[in-house]
This record gives sequence, C-alpha cells and structure tokens, in this order.
Amino acid sequence: MRYRLMGSYLWLRSSATPVSAGRNMRLWYAPRATLLVNDGDTFDGVSGWDEYVVVDCVIKCRLKGEEDPSIEMALKQALVQRIEAAAENRDEAGPHMVTDVRGVVSDLYVGVGD
Repeated sequence: MRYRLMGSYLWLRSSATPVSAGRNMRLWYAPRATLLVNDGDTFDGVSGWDEYVVVDCVIKCRLKGEEDPSIEMALKQALVQRIEAAAENRDEAGPHMVTDVRGVVSDLYVGVGD
C-alpha cells in the first residue's frame, strides 16, 4: 500500500495486482484541533492532550499576573515529552528508512495537482 498527501486529499494505491474494486481499508487519523476564538468555543482533547492546552494557558495567566509559573512549566515539559514519545508510533505502517516516493511512476497521480 502506498499513500500520498496532496493538500487536503489522501491518495491510496494498492500494490496488489490486479487492483480489485470493493477492497476494505481502515484509516486512522487525528483531526486538526479547532481554533478557539470565542468564549464559548470547546474542543475534544485526544488522549489527554487537552491538559497541555490548559497548562499552557495557566502559564500565560501566571506570567500576566506576574506570578511564578515554574511548576506549570515543568509540568508542560513533562507533557511535551509524553506527547513526543506517543508521536513516534503514529506511522507504524511506514518503513523504518527513507523511501523515494517521487520516483514512483503511477497513473494514479498523473494530472493531479497540476
């Protein structure tokens, strides 16, 4: 299976020959977080990552109030480490080495994005 991201599109190509219609695939994705601009805006945190947003806001409030945010900054750094550790496994299906995807000639991509 090969994939290619082009703008907001995900193109999939199977390496199975012959390519048959009606194949089942499962796609996992993490949607981009909603921009919070109004007082009533909410967002759905993923895997507890909403805690990062809360801690970041507390740091900014403490700085504005001229208070010491060192405890929250340490907590934020621990959250960053946890998030980065979880992010390492986000593309487990991919190769463990660099792959030349631009060298692949495919009629699937001809004329797309021109």
